[in-house]
Amino acid sequence: MEYFDTITKYDYEQISIIQNQKAKLFAVDVIHDTTKGPAVGGTRFKKYRNEEEAFRDALKLRGG
Repeated sequence: MEYFDTITKYDYEQISIIQNQKAKLFAVDVIHDTTKGPAVGGTRFKKYRNEEEAFRDALKLRGG
């Protein structure tokens, strides 16, 4: 799976998938690196065509 290649290439620290079908929630939480201090970031509320598109977008938002 190409996701694992991406995760390995950029050495992501943590990736979480959160979903609640009743609430119509699907979220991807990505932490790239906390070696220089706590993780900071933001939230993007966007309607994606599918879960794969959301996952790819979250991975692209890494700092660095």
